[in-house]
Amino acid sequence: MPSTFKSNRAILEQLDIDPDDIFDDPDAPDVLHNIIRKVEALRDDFLRWRKLQAEYQKVVKQMKLGYVPDDETLLSLYDVTTNTFKLPEPTYKCYKEGRPAVVSVVFDDILGAKLLNNRLLISLTQKHRHIAPFSKEDNVPYNAVGVSLYFLVQSFKSQSGLNRSIRNQATSALIGRTKDLSELKDIAIAESFAGEIAPETFMKVHHEATKDSSHDFLLVDLHHKKGIQPSGFRKNFDDYLIVGEGVK
Repeated sequence: MPSTFKSNRAILEQLDIDPDDIFDDPDAPDVLHNIIRKVEALRDDFLRWRKLQAEYQKVVKQMKLGYVPDDETLLSLYDVTTNTFKLPEPTYKCYKEGRPAVVSVVFDDILGAKLLNNRLLISLTQKHRHIAPFSKEDNVPYNAVGVSLYFLVQSFKSQSGLNRSIRNQATSALIGRTKDLSELKDIAIAESFAGEIAPETFMKVHHEATKDSSHDFLLVDLHHKKGIQPSGFRKNFDDYLIVGEGVK
């Protein structure tokens, strides 16, 4: 929302966010279509650079053998500033490693927006890994660019809050300190968030994670690897909370 971005401008400007990537009206008719188009444009940009990279390698090989490539190819690789032929820098450095850009969308301060019950948003949360797919002909070791979605909300189950279909797609949840115990109990009872432990234990785990600071949070990893990761619960990002006879 506009108020959120403007009130946090000093912080957010440090992230160097392109103004064109800020959507200040969540209920604009084409907002989700525009996001998807942007991800598809990043896929196309990545593929264009890969093609140019292949052309560059071909040109270098041809010139070493004494052949002169066609004018169109030479012009695409000509650097006016240095008066030399070279491979242009990619939009993102990860292109050089053979990877497309990593795309994230943050939905902030949108409680009450019609967007939250938009069928396209629900579909996007279900198919987010498959947005902007690659074809076999692209010869890329990825199925799609995909997009990660982050929802920053002040209420877990308000009538104008996150749709249950969206909540069920969550891979992790960061739960801060709250004075609303009924809200916390809703989270504790929700099988998708705390199914491994009893609601009473969940409340204790949350208290342990958030008791020291209002900036601390409980991270619930819904896809943690059992037998590899010691727990699906953490205080902030780094400290695992082991749930057994007590919280450690």
